[in-house]
Amino acid sequence: MTEQTETPKILDQISKSTNAGTGSTRKLQNARRRFLIVLVLMLPLIGAVGFLGYTQLQMQAQFSNMTTEDPRVAALQATIQSQQAELQALRDTVANLPTPSDSLEPELRTLEARFGTELEDLNSQLAELSLQRLQTASPQDSLWKILEANYLARLAAQKLQLEGDMPTALALMQQADAALVESNSNNSLGVRQELARDIEALRNTPTVDRQAVVFRLQNLVGRIDDLDLLSSQRENYMNRRSEQSEPISIESDADGMLDSGLEFLGSVFVWRKWEDTPDAMLVPGQEAVIKQSFRLMLEQAQLAVLGRDNGLYQRYIDNGIEWLRRYTMLESASGQSVLAELTDLRSLDVNPSLPGLSASLSALEQLAATVR
Repeated sequence: MTEQTETPKILDQISKSTNAGTGSTRKLQNARRRFLIVLVLMLPLIGAVGFLGYTQLQMQAQFSNMTTEDPRVAALQATIQSQQAELQALRDTVANLPTPSDSLEPELRTLEARFGTELEDLNSQLAELSLQRLQTASPQDSLWKILEANYLARLAAQKLQLEGDMPTALALMQQADAALVESNSNNSLGVRQELARDIEALRNTPTVDRQAVVFRLQNLVGRIDDLDLLSSQRENYMNRRSEQSEPISIESDADGMLDSGLEFLGSVFVWRKWEDTPDAMLVPGQEAVIKQSFRLMLEQAQLAVLGRDNGLYQRYIDNGIEWLRRYTMLESASGQSVLAELTDLRSLDVNPSLPGLSASLSALEQLAATVR
């Protein structure tokens, strides 16, 4: 407004000075130079004032949304209002400035530096407040997620130690790691490293399906009656040998006691020569007892599997293999099938060594203690 009122006066002075002569022309040129200098000096101030006004409008809109979330926003909003009041006062001061002169340049630079510093302070306060808001957005949810991860890891340890259930323990450990990810806690990185080591150890541990082993042993129990024992071949063996054997007679033309004795022995004893001898000759009726003994061995092996006693399990399987080789016809199809199944079961470890989860449990307990 002041500049517009000054312009006609300056133009009037220029016209008068033109009529007055060359002396007034020099004064007019000096006045123009002063006007241009002041105008150039005023442009940064006007730009800074406009930028401050635009920035404060944006900050005011952001603070109005955050007022209900953090009490400190109210204090910051009051500071902004005071800054707006100072800005309005500065605008009034600029509007009421007297005729510009070279002496205003230091004051303008001082004001520009002051408002630049205050603007940086406000921006830093806004960034700090936004960071605190993100960190404290849902502390209760973060706490519950950490406690949930601690509970899942302890449940996995119980499943592993008491039941030997590695698939379930692995799934629970993976759920605990996912809960730590959802907690967004900066202190969970070390805990997640321990969880990753234990999860990898669980994956590399061989698993044994004990229920399948029990079912396979139960299937062998049902096939005991189909086994051919050596005693079932005893009668055929004896009949065949009795038909093939021939009495050996002793004749002697010599006289005396020796010949008479040999003749007497030849009349009493019948000499036979067997080509082979069975491994075991069972008394009639003993087959049921022998098969029942084998059945008890297999049932004891099932109990050892359920009790996760690998030593006892291996001993009963060895006894069963020895029983087969002693009492059954291994050349038969049923004997070969049962022997192959027992040999395969003998190679299993029903109680493999399990990895420990103590490192993960300790790290989770420490993390949970820090957030309680």
